[in-house]
Amino acid sequence: MAQYSSKPEMRFTMALSHEELAKLADTSRETVTEALGKFQKEKLIESREQV
Repeated sequence: MAQYSSKPEMRFTMALSHEELAKLADTSRETVTEALGKFQKEKLIESREQV
């Protein structure tokens, strides 16, 4: 049985490194890494390792 969430969901694929994201956001790679880790813990984002 399918489950539906009341939260809006958006899916997209981005093939950017932490360094590239940092440059786009005008911040450090370390800050991007920390933020993405926090977002993953809070289940706000999912990521897959690049194969």
